[in-house]
Amino acid sequence: MASTSFFFVRHGQTDYNQKGLVQGHAQIPLNETGQKQAYDLAQKLSSLHFDHCYSSDLIRAKHTAEILTKDHFLTVIEDTRLRERDIGINAGKPVKEYLEYKKIDRKEIETDEEMRKRINSFRKDTKEKHPNSNVLVVTHGGQIGRAHV
Repeated sequence: MASTSFFFVRHGQTDYNQKGLVQGHAQIPLNETGQKQAYDLAQKLSSLHFDHCYSSDLIRAKHTAEILTKDHFLTVIEDTRLRERDIGINAGKPVKEYLEYKKIDRKEIETDEEMRKRINSFRKDTKEKHPNSNVLVVTHGGQIGRAHV
């Protein structure tokens, strides 16, 4: 029976993370701390073998993936299904304000079920495409929370 192992990693820190702001699909780059976190993690992962690497197409995840795969000589494959939750116009709001808004009106916000469908679709397709492989996946906290489902 073919088995695909997934290694899910969250991107490094951004200025939005540091300031307590929600990001959603906003293209926010890693800050200096986030880059250091990625290099430190790359060193810790150096003894592992990865056959493939997938990443969210958002710059903070893609940059983290590029740092992590540098010594593995892997091409980072972008997949939009690995993006963070779509929060509409809420990007850049303080987390507290976003959470209060979320309780009131969810029209602009992607649901948990929509996110779960995206990540499960990615996992299913990747298992079929890469049986018996170790796959590094660089994504976002919201997606990692749904990756085990």
